[in-house]
Amino acid sequence: MVIEGARNEDEGIVAELYWASRNRPGWRKSRQSLISFNSRQMDRISFISPDGKEAAIFFDITGFFGKM
Repeated sequence: MVIEGARNEDEGIVAELYWASRNRPGWRKSRQSLISFNSRQMDRISFISPDGKEAAIFFDITGFFGKM
């Protein structure tokens, strides 16, 4: 998922969690890591579904990474 319109890291984090709450209701965040891929910055966020399964969602954060 590409995060667009976030002006800084705080807004970007809110956008990631908002996307997850709208598209994966009931899932809870379990861990997160930063990945560089093809000159892009990605957040890999693992979530636990309501039935206990783990899944990762990759967010492209290049547009706001490092901006305060």
